[in-house]
Amino acid sequence: MNTDSNQSTPTGAETLMSILDEATEQGYETQQIGRTGGRIECTSCSQHSPAASYDVQHMRRLEGASDAADLLLVLWSPCPSCQQRGVLILGYGPNASKDDTAILQHLDLDGADPSPINMPKVATDHANANERHARPQVNVLIGVDETPESRGAVETAWELFGSNGVYTIVCINERQPFVVGSLGVGTSLAGMYAHLDDSIGQQLATNAASSARSAAPVDADINFHTDVGHAGSSIIDAAEEHDSDLIVIGSHDRGFWERVFSPSVGKYLVENASCPVLVVRSAST
Repeated sequence: MNTDSNQSTPTGAETLMSILDEATEQGYETQQIGRTGGRIECTSCSQHSPAASYDVQHMRRLEGASDAADLLLVLWSPCPSCQQRGVLILGYGPNASKDDTAILQHLDLDGADPSPINMPKVATDHANANERHARPQVNVLIGVDETPESRGAVETAWELFGSNGVYTIVCINERQPFVVGSLGVGTSLAGMYAHLDDSIGQQLATNAASSARSAAPVDADINFHTDVGHAGSSIIDAAEEHDSDLIVIGSHDRGFWERVFSPSVGKYLVENASCPVLVVRSAST
């Protein structure tokens, strides 16, 4: 939980203190604390409950005054154990801690109200919501890696489809060739190295996918698909598995030798995918 003393003061129409005061007025008086392993502690009953068991009723977003990347999410919800209503403050975005990110991945924010509790909703809000629900949803698969271009791909997909899209972030870590003396592929030591390589690759893929996810709003409908293998064919397999309508990837600035020895994943997808492929070029490419 990001409550460090050096946390930037939130800015905007309201501050963190004003939001907490409003929550207290509405009976959300208990403090909730993010813990490791995707769990949340209720200070009223001291129970550590999985984030998925929390019913988030209201949420508000704030950004830092000195650094817009210092993003905070303030959530109102009752404790699933004692039902005491409380407030949880999490960091999200590129500066969020691993614990906060893990909790956000398990929270269901679809039913959370992003508006101030005391602000009455106008009729046009309901009309706009009905119009959005009437539009068909689009299944968008976003292929990412650890580069900034991946964030650009996520941001572009959200700009195009917004809350009308169902997103799958896919990261495939390529297997690295290895040579261990004169060992054959069938030896146990070689097999151990292969297993280790896959384990590390899976973790790297998971980290890259989690990092790219922060480029979209925290309440975006996003699934994750990570694996180790050939990036191009694995992304196509994932697109078929998730019945994707579109594949989005970022374009990388590649040198001559890299193009010779590592063919473009984008080119492979364009030539072999059964659905349209959107390659997003960054400002530098």
